[in-house]
Amino acid sequence: SDQGEFLERGIPSVLLWHFPDPFYNTSLDRTDKVSQEELANVASSALGLVHHFAHAGRERAEEVLDIIMAAARKRLSIEANNAADFLQVPAVHDNPSQREAVLDRERHILLGWSRWYRQAVLSIESFDPGLPAADREALQVRIDGALKELREIEREVLEGLQPSEG
Repeated sequence: SDQGEFLERGIPSVLLWHFPDPFYNTSLDRTDKVSQEELANVASSALGLVHHFAHAGRERAEEVLDIIMAAARKRLSIEANNAADFLQVPAVHDNPSQREAVLDRERHILLGWSRWYRQAVLSIESFDPGLPAADREALQVRIDGALKELREIEREVLEGLQPSEG
């Protein structure tokens, strides 16, 4: 969509959209297919986003950090459970080459999510460039703690994927 073209040229932009949209870029992509409820949700999200950034500061940055970390814990837990379930499927569990392929895929997925959340946490450093030094330092301590927690979760989840002995 168009935001990619803007981003490639260094122009800040964002895509606010409900997905999946079964009609997007199809012959049925017409205004009568637009969900008023979803359009209201997107508009509310956009207004909330503008309001949130219009009132930037340490408190807001910490709120965003808390939201990111809650989502990270939940997502990494879900992915760890999914991986464990896949590895117990008899066709995978009982076949060493299948098991190794699934392990590689699941590690890749978990590392991808972990990297995404680390980048999201690091983006908070630029949340409000006008923060006073003391607030910036306090926020950096929180960010560092969040990154440490993410690395620990990643380590625990990856260790949990290791084949059990015996």
